[in-house]
Amino acid sequence: MLRATGAEPNGPADLDDWRLRHPGLHAHDVLLDALRVRYDERVLEWVPYLSRWLGGPSSEPLEQALIDAELIPAIGYRWAGVRTSTTRSSAPSR
Repeated sequence: MLRATGAEPNGPADLDDWRLRHPGLHAHDVLLDALRVRYDERVLEWVPYLSRWLGGPSSEPLEQALIDAELIPAIGYRWAGVRTSTTRSSAPSR
């Protein structure tokens, strides 16, 4: 739809090519599992993410509508947690 209006999306032209250029990135389940070992999860909210690449004023509402209709999965998330009492770190406290 953006190209039809003369706008070019900001995202990669090919997701597989993007993956090849970003080796070693962890999948969300690996990251969330690691966070949950060290922190007590307080919030996990799945949110639109692809709209950041697409730009355009209607991209995020369109992506949210597709997520709500279960036509695409949400791939962005907001996560918040608090340190567990058993978490130990070698980093100095702030």
